[in-house]
This record gives sequence, structure tokens and C-alpha cells, in this order.
Amino acid sequence: ELRAAGWKLLTSDPEVLTRLGNKVNFRTYSEAQGLLGHLPKHYSSHRTAQYPCILKVAEGCYGHGVHIVNSTEDVFAITKGDSFGSSWLLQELIAGTVEYSTSLLVVDGKILDAITVRYVYDRASYVWPRAEELSRATLGEAPASHLAVMSKFLTGYSGICNFNYKIDRDRHIKIFEINIRVGADLACDACRSRASVFFNKLVSLP
Repeated sequence: ELRAAGWKLLTSDPEVLTRLGNKVNFRTYSEAQGLLGHLPKHYSSHRTAQYPCILKVAEGCYGHGVHIVNSTEDVFAITKGDSFGSSWLLQELIAGTVEYSTSLLVVDGKILDAITVRYVYDRASYVWPRAEELSRATLGEAPASHLAVMSKFLTGYSGICNFNYKIDRDRHIKIFEINIRVGADLACDACRSRASVFFNKLVSLP
């Protein structure tokens, strides 16, 4: 009906959206595909975690449900007995003042365009948006090596998405999450002329 009304639809099967949009499912899928090396280290138990670390609710956005925890007591105080491991995720805290967000235009797993925004914050350990942004910049091109990693997660995906990540001391990307929607980086923060090129590519799709 939407196509008949003149809408352009670029979407994916529900199972693809579920495996990418849910943080616990995303981690499980990454493990099955041999891609865990591109994510922060996962802790299967609060007992084996290296503190401080990050506690995430399975579904959330804009930093909601994401916490820096310093002990098992912190974990239990936040989860309040929720099912740890299915509703919550514990992972390594990747420190650093610089964070990246890359928005992608994807059709059937193929990346057609990419815009990367680099953000600099006032502290090395934080959960966005609970840190002061010092600067931002739209980068000319995302490194081909980064895009090659991202494409491995996008089998069967069509649409716009964004990857949030940092670069570790070994110059490897560590992906925090994939947002299967237009993010604020693309909608508000990226250079407007560059964003216009991105959206014109979307419009030109058959």
C-alpha cells in the first residue's frame, strides 16, 4: 500500500532487525559469525567481570539503560533481579576521549555510502550523553578497513543504520552498537552538504 502511494521503502526482514537492534542478540550473532573481536570484551558473569565495566540493557537508545559499574553490588542495584544475560549485557569499558559514529546507506548488505562523524569528549570514561562534547567533525571518508568490518555484520540488511565505536590502542575498531535507524549524527551533526549527497543517493535508488 505504501509503495502504491508513492513511498520508497528500504527495509529488512524482521529477524535481521531483531539480531542487530537488540544488544544481547547482536552480541550472540557476532559470536556465531566469529566477529566478537570487533566488539568490547564480553563478561558472561558479574563474578568474572573486570571492573569498572559497562552494563547495558538489551534494548535502549540515547544512552538510556547504559551504566558504568564498579562492582557486583552496582550490577545488582541497577538490574534489580532482572534476567542477567538475556535482558542485560556486561562488557569491557573502552576508555578514550574520541568516539566515532558512521552512518551507512545499505542495500542487501552492500554499503552504498558512509558518513563518519568524530566526537571528542571531556573525559575518557563516560556514557553518552553524560559527558561534555568538546568538538565534532565530519570526516572525509571512513577508512576502507572500518567499512570492511562493518559490512560483515550487515548480511541481509537494507536501510540506513549507524555504528558507534571507538578505536583501541591497537588501532582496531571496537563497536558498541548498531542503531537500525537514522541517528542524530546524520540528522543533525554531519556536514549538511555531505548529508545531502547521502540522502540524494537514497532518493535515486530504484
